[in-house]
Amino acid sequence: MLGGELAELLPLQLIKLIAALGFAYLGVHLLYFEQRSSSHKKQSFVENKTVYVSWSKKLFNKQDNNFWSVFSSSFVTIFLASIGDEEQIATLLLSAHSRSPWIVLIGATLAVISTSFLAVLLGRGLARSLSPKILKIASGVILLLFSLWLFLEMLNPGKFDL
Repeated sequence: MLGGELAELLPLQLIKLIAALGFAYLGVHLLYFEQRSSSHKKQSFVENKTVYVSWSKKLFNKQDNNFWSVFSSSFVTIFLASIGDEEQIATLLLSAHSRSPWIVLIGATLAVISTSFLAVLLGRGLARSLSPKILKIASGVILLLFSLWLFLEMLNPGKFDL
């Protein structure tokens, strides 16, 4: 319901631009700034003999992994990825066709929860089988590819639809 309202208030190109910039920021942050801060922290570790905790370990460290930090990162990332996608359009059409927005909302919410559950299980499996450095690089590259795809879609609407 919010996606439909937002799509009516803002032009789709602006929504795509905001999402593309968000993905680009997150991708660059993972690939460049975290790598740069990691090397600086490693130097500090050797010089100061302090405990160095990498970015990826912070994700699973109870002290540095507070609820609101993980929740807000997850929410913003998924929210930006979902605005204007096929799922939102399908939900909008189902709601308009059925004239029962609350039932559509419940069904769509359960579907999103189910797919998110599967994604979390897959993510946990990947985290167990791949090194944190590989996961961080892969995540950064994927986010930059999403950003590139959205920019290309903005320049050539309809040409890069999946």
